[in-house]
Amino acid sequence: MKKRITITKIMIIALLFLLPVVCVAQDEEEDDCTAYIAGITGTAEFRVSEDDEWEAVELDMCLMIGDMLRTKEKSGLALKFGEAVDVKVNESSELTISAIDEDSEEPNQVDLEMGELWSELDKEKEENLEFQVGTPSGVVAVRGTEFNVAVDEEGKSKINVLKGVVKVFNDMGEVFAKAGMATELLDGKLPVEPFEFDVEAFKNKLDSWKDQISVGKIKEAMTQKIEEKKDEVKKNIKKNIGGKFKF
Repeated sequence: MKKRITITKIMIIALLFLLPVVCVAQDEEEDDCTAYIAGITGTAEFRVSEDDEWEAVELDMCLMIGDMLRTKEKSGLALKFGEAVDVKVNESSELTISAIDEDSEEPNQVDLEMGELWSELDKEKEENLEFQVGTPSGVVAVRGTEFNVAVDEEGKSKINVLKGVVKVFNDMGEVFAKAGMATELLDGKLPVEPFEFDVEAFKNKLDSWKDQISVGKIKEAMTQKIEEKKDEVKKNIKKNIGGKFKF
């Protein structure tokens, strides 16, 4: 299996070995990475198919449709889908990156086979954005909200809504859960009618693992180093070719 190249690695390779015009093309490739690893705590792994061996994920690694991820005990992941969707994955979770539309080339769905994830969507950043979480017993469809999904070993799913409204459905029917409400999904059964839950107690439990997964700090530091490397490479190229190319 070939190692997945992270955004950072690609940029450094382009900067060190290719001409400026190629560097511009590489920037466009970076923009095409709509989903990526934004934070890692403990041990998390990925593979591109069930026939491949599990390998350690890397910060800023691009995520593609079909990629499988898992977190070990006392571990977690932060994922980004575009600018508007943040996902944090709790320990002992297994999930697959997918898409709502079969013809889509960009990921906008996570299929959670087991474990727990939290997600928040900022509709103001991408007004028409759609994002879903698939589970063994049904689907959680959202637009501009904050929610949590947990799947146990038997495939039973529990959805807690913290902001906005989510649509929860399977082949048997659908329900809508608003902030402060929860529902449950079991394969072959109608989604449970939404019921109230203790929001503050749930938030305390949620924050106990969610806030342990830092996001952005490492990426920002690496971005600064890349910008410094860009400046260094530009100076060297100008020096070696007499300033023939302009930046």
